[in-house]
Amino acid sequence: MITKVKLKNFRSHLNSELDFSRGTNALVGILGSGKSTVMNALTFGLFGTFPDLQTKKVKLDDIIMNKPSVKNQAEVVVDFTIDGKNYSLMRVVERGKGTTYSEIREGDRLLEAPNSQRVTELVEKILKVNYDLFSKAIYSEQNELDYFLTLPKGERMRRIDNLLTIDKFEKARSSTVTLINKLVDRKLGKQSIIEQTDVEELKKLIDVLKEDLDGLKKNKFEVSAEIETLDKTKKELEIELKRLEQLNKDLIYYKEQDKSLESAIEENKKFISEIEGLLKGKTPKDIEDRMKQFSEKIKEIENNIKKKRSEQEKLTELISETKTKIEFLEKDKMKKLESEISRKLSIKDMLVDIRKTYGEKPLEKFDKEKEMLEEIIKKLSSLTTKLSETKTILEQVYELKDHCPVCLSKLTPTKKRTLIEKQKKNIEKIEKEIKVLEKEEKIKKEILSSFEETVDRFKQFLNEVKDLDDLQKQLKELRKLYSKYEKNLESYQKNFNAIKLEISNIQRDLEKTQDEQKNLSYLYSRIPEIEKKKSRLVFLNSRIEDVKRSIDEINKKLKGQDIEKLRKEFTEIVSKKSELEERLKNLSQILKEKEIRKNEEEEKLKMIETQKAEVARLEKTIRDFKIFEKALVNTQTQLRTEFIDAVNYTMNEIWPSIYPYEDFIGVALNIESGDYVLQLKDRMGRWVSADGIASGGERSIACLALRIAFSLVLAPNLKMLILDEPTANLDSRSITELAATLRERINEFIDQTFLITHQRELEDAVTGNAYRIERDKSIDGVTKVSVI
Repeated sequence: MITKVKLKNFRSHLNSELDFSRGTNALVGILGSGKSTVMNALTFGLFGTFPDLQTKKVKLDDIIMNKPSVKNQAEVVVDFTIDGKNYSLMRVVERGKGTTYSEIREGDRLLEAPNSQRVTELVEKILKVNYDLFSKAIYSEQNELDYFLTLPKGERMRRIDNLLTIDKFEKARSSTVTLINKLVDRKLGKQSIIEQTDVEELKKLIDVLKEDLDGLKKNKFEVSAEIETLDKTKKELEIELKRLEQLNKDLIYYKEQDKSLESAIEENKKFISEIEGLLKGKTPKDIEDRMKQFSEKIKEIENNIKKKRSEQEKLTELISETKTKIEFLEKDKMKKLESEISRKLSIKDMLVDIRKTYGEKPLEKFDKEKEMLEEIIKKLSSLTTKLSETKTILEQVYELKDHCPVCLSKLTPTKKRTLIEKQKKNIEKIEKEIKVLEKEEKIKKEILSSFEETVDRFKQFLNEVKDLDDLQKQLKELRKLYSKYEKNLESYQKNFNAIKLEISNIQRDLEKTQDEQKNLSYLYSRIPEIEKKKSRLVFLNSRIEDVKRSIDEINKKLKGQDIEKLRKEFTEIVSKKSELEERLKNLSQILKEKEIRKNEEEEKLKMIETQKAEVARLEKTIRDFKIFEKALVNTQTQLRTEFIDAVNYTMNEIWPSIYPYEDFIGVALNIESGDYVLQLKDRMGRWVSADGIASGGERSIACLALRIAFSLVLAPNLKMLILDEPTANLDSRSITELAATLRERINEFIDQTFLITHQRELEDAVTGNAYRIERDKSIDGVTKVSVI
């Protein structure tokens, strides 16, 4: 029995605590007030999930309060009693992290924490009910009291089989049939292989292969013996051939030595003759003195070159400096100055053009024109004032009656008209004068506007050209300086070229002297070699005599020996041995292939025998699985029969208590056309379908009886029922009947019922605790719980 449910920050519940007792407990409130949330929290507390979460209509984060304020953690506590023991469950959900803590306690003793899955497994063990059974047999979701009847035909049996776990037997049966089919296919495949093979022919072929292998092995042995004999002869010939070939190599070597020694003797004689010819009787002392003279001359020439190069470097610096000055004058100063003078001369030409247009004194002329415009403006102002005064007088004349306001004389109409005409003529005259002056003013302004721009430019041009003469004088001075630099540069370059030519001549003299010194030095260095060459010549003559003796000795040893014949004989033996080895290789390959073929055929024969044994084993396995399949079918049928018998027995036991009328005396769950149907038994003993014939109230009571039976048969340990909005599609009479059943009759079979409703009429059904659930949805308020 559930004794308490606490919700903290769970959906719209900020901090709600509800106590429950035996009998029918009710949660009453309008739609969206948070009634179903209490049952979702109860289910979540027990099993860590609830229907909307299981079907992914909501996520874990959605159960944490979002309105009117966002919370980061929700908590559910469920207390229950079973078998005389008190238990308490707690689960904590954190935003973005899921269920972060779960625990279950028996009294004050902690049984399991903090793993949610292990806590759920322990709850299922204690209650002897898992979530699937709880959600289908005990928890009737919102408006789904008649859930069984709303399922389409064919789906009812599947759902109930799933509830009873009979579907696992069907899955096992289906898998067994699939396996039998696979085993049959496998057996047929193996039988096909056996039928395609002639076993007797296979055995004969193996015997033939064995005979061939024996012949090949004998042939291989004979070829191997012949190869061994040839190999022995080959080795003997190879030793003799190597000895003769070595003598031949030695002969070639000594002949090459002889030739090389003769060449060296000739080279030494030539060197001695050449050096003695160059000396021409000069002593080493004579050559040393001559080399000393050349050294002194070279030193003197190098000093002269050094001096000339120093002069050349100074001239190079002067040339570079002068070129820099010329370039600076030409590209920087003179060019800029010429550009500036050219610009100012252009401006001077523009001044001339202005004077041609406006005279020699355009500024005075501009001032004069300005004065004339001011005079016109004064006249216009005066005339405008006069025009205004005249118009005022004309208006006053129009207003005059019999007497003149000035002279008080009588004012006749004729005199008045004369005065008006006179004033009109004055106005007309003034207006004409104003028009003439306005035209003159406009023309003067246009002239002055254009003239003013020209005057500004004239002043600017005068200012620009005031230093023109000074700039022209500067340019003249710079050109004189430029001419001077050019003459200096020409002189420096002339001197530079002269020194360059002089250095070139001295350099040639130096090179000639150095070559002569080099030749003398070479000759001097070779003098000591003459004696060495003479000693070497004596040695070479002695060595060549030894070499010639060695050649004679080898020729004697080779006399009468035919190396080519011996080599040919050796080649023939090698060739024959190679042929035999190739033959041996082919024999080995054929032997190997025959051996493989024999093994393959023997393996095939062995495989056929194995396949026969496998076919026999598969036939026995298929028979066993067919027996197992029939057992599974019988088990399903037996389980359904026992379940229907238990449900029908339970429903008929409770039917008289929950249905007080006599028009239907029984209720049953039967199987028709391969599916379950809920039927009612009338007074005549006829069975009618609750899905079509019964009224809303009768249908609800029948569905309630089925729910109670499911709960008692499938979860006898709990004896609990949760009904969420069970009054859908019921009229007021049916609602009254349902309330009476829940209040007066259901408690005989169910220990604890939870009723979630928005119908105040069902408050009468309460025999346990009742709560009003309220929430102001217009301001996203929290759920408030009050005891009814």
